[in-house]
Amino acid sequence: MLIYCMGDEADDILRGQALSDAQRHQYQAVRDTLDAYFVSRKNIIYERAKFNQRVQQANETVDSFVALCFGQKLQLRSTAQ
Repeated sequence: MLIYCMGDEADDILRGQALSDAQRHQYQAVRDTLDAYFVSRKNIIYERAKFNQRVQQANETVDSFVALCFGQKLQLRSTAQ
């Protein structure tokens, strides 16, 4: 039913994925496969450049600056993997 609602292109996308016949009939497996296909991948070069160009703003505390940099570092690490 999900593929029917999404249209012919979704069916073509699903056929191109590595799913067994049993998995094609399981909602969770199909949904996870389509989620992985449609979730955009981040550009690691852009993310690194953003991290390296980050500067503390005039109204920003040191604690919040460090916390934001640390958060960006964690995002960058997860993007690289």
